[in-house]
Amino acid sequence: KPDGTIPSTIEEQDDQVWKNTMLVLEDAGFGPDDIVKMTIYSTDPNCIDSHMENRKKYLNEDKMPATTWLNISSLATPALLIEMEAIAAKKV
Repeated sequence: KPDGTIPSTIEEQDDQVWKNTMLVLEDAGFGPDDIVKMTIYSTDPNCIDSHMENRKKYLNEDKMPATTWLNISSLATPALLIEMEAIAAKKV
């Protein structure tokens, strides 16, 4: 979150990583359609449904990027439950 706090649930964290990703893309002159590859690291394999709902909310269904979902035991700190990496590109 902007104040540096980490949401407590994986669903809230997932929503926040989407918001953060969209802000970073916009700041760099990119948009959701420019995402070509995503990697999601999740400590809970059962949250994929809520993640896919967010995915539909933020991405164009006609331009879905290649995606890898990795279930892992932990992230950098116990409070972190999900992490998302996005690679965006534009033709020059």
